Amino acid sequence: MTLSNQTRSRLRTGVLIAAQGAILACAISRVLAEDAPKLDANGKPCVGGKLDGAGQCIALSQTNTTPEHPYREAGASDGRTTGRIGPGFNAVGGRELVYAAVPGSIVIFDVKPDARGNRKFKFVKRIVFQDRPAPVPPESIAAMMASPATNMVYVSTRGRLVAIDLSTEKTVWEKTYEPGTCCERGAVTPDGLTLVVGSDLKDFHRIIDAKTREVKGLR
Repeated sequence: MTLSNQTRSRLRTGVLIAAQGAILACAISRVLAEDAPKLDANGKPCVGGKLDGAGQCIALSQTNTTPEHPYREAGASDGRTTGRIGPGFNAVGGRELVYAAVPGSIVIFDVKPDARGNRKFKFVKRIVFQDRPAPVPPESIAAMMASPATNMVYVSTRGRLVAIDLSTEKTVWEKTYEPGTCCERGAVTPDGLTLVVGSDLKDFHRIIDAKTREVKGLR
């Protein structure tokens, strides 16, 4: 069967319109996908925030870097995304662990429920950070701070701070600050680079560099 020129022209026009419609549909789908909130590591939409390299939804107001509040995006080496096997927060596998600071050490318990849902608080290990002769009592614990971003734990006593790397279970640094003004309950910034530590019932907090242990300011 021979098609007339007019019929061929109509067929070409129909095919062109169909192709343009398919392209437009793909473009609309792409725009809708880009506009949809991205999901964080827990599968929840990240609305009004920014996903860092570990899939955490960080508020945009927290991503502005200042001397008092530096911000560093978690990268591909972050244990929360690589699933590295080893000691520390980022590599507990299927276990549920509790880290408790006691005078001179950190005690770790496995609290994963058994088949009946009961938690046994099974002792796992002890990380000693203050090894003193028996006649010398260890310092009382004021608080403990932790950073999953850097795998670090910071234990504060009534006089000093102790930084412990959970990947190696070794003390990275410790420092005694002005007697009588340190160290109460504190907090770690989301990037793990700055500590904000209370002053033992005084009216200020120290802003401390988590890597160098130096005081960057008072608040």
